[in-house]
Amino acid sequence: MKLHIFNPEHDIALANHRKRFTSPRAARLLRHDCGFLPALWADVGDLVLVDDVVLAEKALLHYENIVRKARFVTIDDLKRLYHEELQLEVEPWGWDLSVCDQLKRAGTAEWLLMDDGRLETVRTLSNRKFSSEVLTRLREAFDTSESLLVGESWYADSMEEVRRLLSLNKKSVLKEPWSCSGRGVRMTDGLPDEALSNWI
Repeated sequence: MKLHIFNPEHDIALANHRKRFTSPRAARLLRHDCGFLPALWADVGDLVLVDDVVLAEKALLHYENIVRKARFVTIDDLKRLYHEELQLEVEPWGWDLSVCDQLKRAGTAEWLLMDDGRLETVRTLSNRKFSSEVLTRLREAFDTSESLLVGESWYADSMEEVRRLLSLNKKSVLKEPWSCSGRGVRMTDGLPDEALSNWI
């Protein structure tokens, strides 16, 4: 049996890197309204963690051709179920400190969760620094005249480095190290103005 969790605030949780934090309102609303989504791919008998069971059941009605296989549960339901020695395989949308802490407080056995070392690996691989390095290696591995890869990527650790890179490139896309749903992205065609500098 699996416990599915839709945690769209995952990238923000990676950036925050704390066990407990308050995600932005938009992320909380997305989780609240779309928590039912894992029910679309869950197997018979699986559980889907949601904020509101009634809302999740109503949302699933829009998918008439989907056979209901999973059962919706809240975090309070989960606490009660664990007292019945429930054994689960946990599958969140993404692993981070926050989702692990939430599950621990609900009574999930630690061996079902990712340990700190694996969580740090997830965080490292999710950082855009890693994807920037991969893109650079791919560009080097292929003949640029035939490559389907477009653009170049750099990782900056300081405002001075950002300004230097922007001075070399007319059009640029700035991305936060961890972000989701396009919220951590800004376009620019030159050096940053005050508003963009503050964002950076």
